[in-house]
Amino acid sequence: MSLHELTAVIPGTFDPITYGHLDIISRASQLFEQVVVAVYHHHGQGQDPLAKSTVLPVAVRAELVREASALSLIMPKVQVRTYHSLTVQLAAALRPCVLIRGLRSVRDFEYESDLLWTQWSLDPEIDTLYLRARPEHQHISSAMVRHLAGQHIFTSMVPPCVNEQLKSYYQATKS
Repeated sequence: MSLHELTAVIPGTFDPITYGHLDIISRASQLFEQVVVAVYHHHGQGQDPLAKSTVLPVAVRAELVREASALSLIMPKVQVRTYHSLTVQLAAALRPCVLIRGLRSVRDFEYESDLLWTQWSLDPEIDTLYLRARPEHQHISSAMVRHLAGQHIFTSMVPPCVNEQLKSYYQATKS
């Protein structure tokens, strides 16, 4: 089976989407005919010990992915959806597919390796392709963007639509 016959699934919380995420999505869209950006929504902050806590609601995160992807002119190949199951379950439902994960550092690789072994133990038929972050994006993380936005510092690490949403969010929580 060739790459073009597979759907690329890019899972994540995208809280918020950054230019690093958009670079991975854009590069995946050059390799695959269809790209699904899967925005993870977990129910209940304290119930899942492995889940990342999020700031923005899942519907807002998904809409920001759509808007930012459209700005990057990659939207025709990109489908955005939310999910709350295990990523391996989502991938099984979207077969034939390959999971796409971005790597910024050795720390990311160690974390992703643990995820991969767990994924393979649940479904050895689902493969993962890692795309290394370009050097200009290696320092970007959603956590850093949220931290700076919480201090009312808005950066060039995210598209303008994301900065506007973060400004609105942090102004509303400030009062």
